[in-house]
Formats: sequence, C-alpha cells, structure tokens
Amino acid sequence: MRELLQLNPRDILQAIRPKTLAIALSTVFWPCLLFWSNNGFSKLLLSFNILIVTALIQIISNLANDWSDFQKGLDARRVGPERIMNSGKITKNQMQSLLLATTLLTILLALPLVITGGWIILTIGLISLGMAFYYSFGDKALAYSFKAELAAFLFFGPIASLGCLYLLTGRLASIGLLPGIATGLYAVALLTVNNLRDYHVDLNFNRKNLVIYFGKEMGFKIYY
Repeated sequence: MRELLQLNPRDILQAIRPKTLAIALSTVFWPCLLFWSNNGFSKLLLSFNILIVTALIQIISNLANDWSDFQKGLDARRVGPERIMNSGKITKNQMQSLLLATTLLTILLALPLVITGGWIILTIGLISLGMAFYYSFGDKALAYSFKAELAAFLFFGPIASLGCLYLLTGRLASIGLLPGIATGLYAVALLTVNNLRDYHVDLNFNRKNLVIYFGKEMGFKIYY
C-alpha cells in the first residue's frame, strides 16, 4: 500500500487511460437510458453502481495490458500514446499494488450487484473480471488472436447491455440487444483502429488479430 501513496495522481490517471472508459461506460449507459425512459429516474443508485463497476473492470484491463505489454517488450516499439510503465513513471511493484487495489475495490462494489442479480450477474462478473486479465496475460492471451475482437463485441455489447437491463428490471429484456450490438461493433471498430496502427509491431510479435490474419487492406474494410 505504501507504493500507492508514492504515486503521482497524474501518473495514475495516465495508467487508467480515461479516454478508453467512454466505450466501456456506453455499454451500460444506453440500457440505463432505456430503463429510465420507461420508469423515470428510478434505481439511480443501482445504475451508478453498475456504471462504476463497469469502468473499474475496464481500468483493470488497461492496467493489466500495460503491465503485460511492458514485460513482453511491446511498448518499447509501439506507436501511439506512451504507456506508463514504459515511461518509467511507475515501477512493477507499484503497478502490482495499483492493480490489486483496483481489483479489490471492484469486487467490493460489485457485491450489491451480485446480491441484486444473483447467479447470472455473479457469472457475468467473474467472467468479465477474468477476461480483463486474460486479454493480456499469458502466451495464449486474447490480444494475440482474433478472439479478441469476438470478446470485445460480446462483452462491450450484448452481454453488458442485457446484464445491465437484467439488474434493473429483473428479466432478460430483448430490447437490450440493439444497443448492445451497436456498442459491441463500436468496440470492435476501436480495436481495429489500434491494430491497424500497431500492424508492424504486432506482426513482429506474432499476434494473430483480424488485421494481421486478413491483412491491412481487409482491416480497413472490417473497420468500415
């Protein structure tokens, strides 16, 4: 915990990548709007809890990705905004502490959601938390295959949207599919843009995302 107290707030802000949180929040924000449009601004506390937990899971994924890519040497050659560990502003121990603290906070804040939604929300929550780590860690990480795009579509799309509406309504409402599909496709588009930017680096590190698998020209078509 001492390592966390030594961190500069600006460095923490850079590590969590606040710009990436918009897509994560949109996955549950639209279902909340659908619910409010039919029920007034009821269940606001529950809605804000859903939004916060969703953002925290995305932050966990960002921190794990920063740590993993740094260890593998990816960040030293990547294009785009500098990653926090590669900049030397955060040490390995500090990143471990930050990741652990964020994970524990997420679990704590997710408990009311699990109590409300039961085993369905518990299952979605555990898988989502696992995916946040599995996306980057290990030799068979999702980021190294085209399964990453499928996972992005499902977890930033229908799963998040339907899960959010289930928490708010107590049932799996099919009305959540359309906004779920929309945000899921948008998540895949953002991932594709990143993969197009990092094409040559990913190629050297033997990644097999859709852009690498089908080629850069097809990558642009996938994005469009």
